[in-house]
Amino acid sequence: MLGIISCIVIMTLKAQGILFPSQWYLEERNFNPLELYDLKIEYLIENSTKISSIEENIHAFKSDLPKMNMNLSNEITVLTAYFNIGSFAKGVFRRQYTPNIYYKWMSVFRNMTNNVIFYTNDMIAYKYFQKLRENLPKERTKIFLINKKELWSFKIHDIISQIYTQPDYPKHLPNTVVPGYSCAMHAKFELLNRVIRKNYFHTKYFMWLDIGLFRYLHDDPKFKLAKPTDFDDTKVAYSQVEYFQEDITYKDIIYDNMVWIGGASNLGKYDVLYKFTQEYLNFVNKSLFIKLISTDQQIIYGMYVDKHKPETKLQLYKSGWFELGYVCYAAGKN
Repeated sequence: MLGIISCIVIMTLKAQGILFPSQWYLEERNFNPLELYDLKIEYLIENSTKISSIEENIHAFKSDLPKMNMNLSNEITVLTAYFNIGSFAKGVFRRQYTPNIYYKWMSVFRNMTNNVIFYTNDMIAYKYFQKLRENLPKERTKIFLINKKELWSFKIHDIISQIYTQPDYPKHLPNTVVPGYSCAMHAKFELLNRVIRKNYFHTKYFMWLDIGLFRYLHDDPKFKLAKPTDFDDTKVAYSQVEYFQEDITYKDIIYDNMVWIGGASNLGKYDVLYKFTQEYLNFVNKSLFIKLISTDQQIIYGMYVDKHKPETKLQLYKSGWFELGYVCYAAGKN
């Protein structure tokens, strides 16, 4: 049955003109599909010539932002990542999210003309993303293959795992069940913090974008994400999903899996977003200490119900999980 489903997926992608990543990679390397997924990712990384060592600690995130002496354009640097943590169930219906689903969603980056930075620990994703971006100017893309264990966000995996095994700790798939999923959500802010300091493309604005946000735009022609005309440079933008409740606690948010904003994308001027990443990572540290943690959506909600609220203000776009992404998409069309 699994083979039949895989064939259907491949045929569907071919019909859309999308080369299925596992397939072309397997053909190129003459791997047996069953053998491929038995390979250790550490083995693949050790034999790659494109390793990016980014090992840092929490203290590095607290450092002041280097002064930007270069001229900065008004364009957006888009940061995205895919960390292969295996398949996992999500939501009350326990839908399985597999690596192949994420490979398929990646295809939209073929048509995005923004400057894009991509991090992954997965060789298939790494090579596929190279393939997707090959028809765009080379200087518009940076792709890094890393060992996720170099990231602070994944170094706290075992601590998160211990928190999740506490008696009576809530079980919300995958948020409070799969430690690696939580790690991947926190990695967004660790990587944002890093790339803003590096500012490879000399842009004034930065955006985190989940791989799957534009999952329905596979057949769309070339497009560019742009800053909305009403964007406030002093704030960080997010999509609003639910109304903010002031009379709740951080524990309520974790235990009831509450959301206020959608974590699929954010947008900010480099210095404002940098400060927000610092505030976020500090709150993650605090969450580990009090043994209450979930994903970025719960962390951010918790930050703003906390008595010591962040200095950074949020600009919210209503309503829906992906609203901000599509507002930027529309702005780029104008």
